[in-house]
Amino acid sequence: MPCYSFINEDFKDHARRVYECVKKDGRMPVLTRKFMLIVNSIEKESVNNLKYDEFINDVILIGATLHDIGKAIAHYQNGDLRSFKGHDFIGALIMYEAYRALKESNCAIQAIKLRGIDDLIQLLLIVPSLFHLYLHRGKEESWKIQDIKYNISIPNIKITNDCISAVIDVLNLVKDNASSEIGRNLTDCIINVFIKGSKVNDYLVKYGLHDLENTINMYYSRFNTTRGYNWFFESIIAIVNECDSEAAKSRR
Repeated sequence: MPCYSFINEDFKDHARRVYECVKKDGRMPVLTRKFMLIVNSIEKESVNNLKYDEFINDVILIGATLHDIGKAIAHYQNGDLRSFKGHDFIGALIMYEAYRALKESNCAIQAIKLRGIDDLIQLLLIVPSLFHLYLHRGKEESWKIQDIKYNISIPNIKITNDCISAVIDVLNLVKDNASSEIGRNLTDCIINVFIKGSKVNDYLVKYGLHDLENTINMYYSRFNTTRGYNWFFESIIAIVNECDSEAAKSRR
């Protein structure tokens, strides 16, 4: 059984189209270079090597490629493939648990402790999932987190085996085309937390729905209070949203 991002759309195909669209967007080199210049001017420990802008580009592409990862859980894959309500929140939770598993492994310690900017790396991995439906939400609309927790059972929050395979395939695409060695290493480490029965699923079952509300609140807060970088995250979200819409038009 395929992994779906919509009733007539393969998850892997949609993720690949978004990846390719974001990768070729002409704004990306300007954004990443300016971002690193601001990091150098704000952070106490300067990241002096501007080649890190290539790494930041790789991290953005990981987050963009997995923007729909919330759809990969059994609750959606075994249900109505025309409705994935709440998958943005579930996607942010999955990326949070992936990052948690990553931190507790020894695989990518150097990659995710880049001289004090690991919090920014977290945001780059998570905000494409959390905010790609942001403009569709009414200003006063509640997050309905309790509804999500009520409707999704613990077994159904696990990523299906077909979707784990799809995620690994698209991450291999990102890794093979990464601009930096550290980007390749980080992507490979993220692949490892999805492989072998999925370490991410272990974390989702153990912490998952219990962490949902705290995770969403934490990243909304971080997004709104990150010093000097809001323009950058908003720009990335805009690019991902444009590419998501373009990719969906070709299939839905």
